[in-house]
Amino acid sequence: MKEADGTPSYADKGQLEDLTSYIEADGIDTSKFVGYNDFNLDGKQVALPFKTDYYVLYYNKDIFDAAGVDYPSNDMTWTEWEEMCKSLTSGEGNDKIYGGYLHTWQACVQNWAVQDGANTILGPDYSFMKPYYEMALRMQEEGTIMDYATLKTGNIAYASPFQQGTVATLPMGTWFSSTMIAKVNAGETDVNWAIATLPHPDGVEAGSTVGSTTPMAINANSSHKEEAWQFIKYACTTANEILVKNGQMPAYQDDTTLESLAALEGMPEGAAEALKTVSVVADRPVNVYSAEVNQMLGEEHSLIMIGEADIDTVLAEMATRSQEIQGE
Repeated sequence: MKEADGTPSYADKGQLEDLTSYIEADGIDTSKFVGYNDFNLDGKQVALPFKTDYYVLYYNKDIFDAAGVDYPSNDMTWTEWEEMCKSLTSGEGNDKIYGGYLHTWQACVQNWAVQDGANTILGPDYSFMKPYYEMALRMQEEGTIMDYATLKTGNIAYASPFQQGTVATLPMGTWFSSTMIAKVNAGETDVNWAIATLPHPDGVEAGSTVGSTTPMAINANSSHKEEAWQFIKYACTTANEILVKNGQMPAYQDDTTLESLAALEGMPEGAAEALKTVSVVADRPVNVYSAEVNQMLGEEHSLIMIGEADIDTVLAEMATRSQEIQGE
């Protein structure tokens, strides 16, 4: 299933097979899965985690070197990141270098607000998001990031500016590493890139990040459940080595997974340390309301970022709509 937050709606309709007996019969070590318990709904294990991703900070070493700025550490706050981006921004027009980049997804502002694990996108009070919207609007105003309206109207993908060497730092998911390796190998970019741990809120431990898990499940109406289970068991356990070899992060991990991923040809020096985490908060809880609430938050996010309404007004509207969705 592409989106983990859609799992409950399938489960509520009785469309997902309970995998508990399959798992017990084959003695699967469930402790190795990232996000395993997220898919235990009403006492039924309705899915197995297949792959997982979480946010890190990508950066262009050459831009740092040219600006005489130290590379990002693996223990940096968002406040420090915002200040760093000022020192890395230079030039004008087509020659401008942006110190940072926040993609148009609402996740690239709202994720930092849930990074501490104390809040989720379900709210229904969204005042906790205000500091991160204030940061994003300040950076737009100061020109240290490309403005939201330009990115949206130009349909600019996050990969292009970074691969063209016009962005110094980019908070993005671990999936982007395999893309960068492929682009470098194909001669389509010559960016001297590296990664650091995602910046964290003040007062939150370094290594705290936000991510998501892609699950696999069996249709409860399938006439080939045993065959489906054999495939899922293989894909979600044994195939973890294949995922790593292709630069992807499996959800089934052991002590060597991160080191193996970091050791891939093309991965930058220091990747193993940068990939270490102390917590990975789900960007969207596996909850029956998550998908609808997330869609709503995306609509409201745009209003803030283009300046159509002030932050407090929009956050209040988010709360009202979230309560309506969740029947509160």
